[in-house]
Amino acid sequence: MDGDVSADQKAHLDALHRHKIDLADRVLVVNPGGYIGASTAAEIAYARATGTPVSFTAPPDGAAADGSGEL
Repeated sequence: MDGDVSADQKAHLDALHRHKIDLADRVLVVNPGGYIGASTAAEIAYARATGTPVSFTAPPDGAAADGSGEL
């Protein structure tokens, strides 16, 4: 396998991650240096929309200046 993910695989992984968020009490985003990619940002938005608390190992890039850790 060359590391490429097909559209079907991506859709399956996205659904799997949303299901895991549904089962979780909290989401911890491991984001060294504050980086958050597009898929992770979508998962954070999903978690927040469903009321699942989200925390980060580093302040996210673009976080509020007040240090709240909000994107």
